Amino acid sequence: MKRVWILLAVVTLVATLALQGGKVADCNSVAAETAEVGVDDEGTYKNHGQFVRAAAAYLDSVFPNISEECHSCIMSGFAQSDANNGSCSFPSGEM
Repeated sequence: MKRVWILLAVVTLVATLALQGGKVADCNSVAAETAEVGVDDEGTYKNHGQFVRAAAAYLDSVFPNISEECHSCIMSGFAQSDANNGSCSFPSGEM
């Protein structure tokens, strides 16, 4: 089932990027999708580092076009175990 969600996320991303010229629309949406689809619950990993690495791997493979600022903000949330806190908002065009 997780593979279906990942496939759906990739198809959605490709369609989104095609419509937006390669830019992802909203950093908070990327953070939410990474938290919901990209990684399992933190308790399923051997340690916190594996959880953070899984999030980074998903983010890098599915959302390669996000800005460094957005990537850093999202990864900071995962590192603090607060992945989808809604704090990764950037003015339009800066993502």
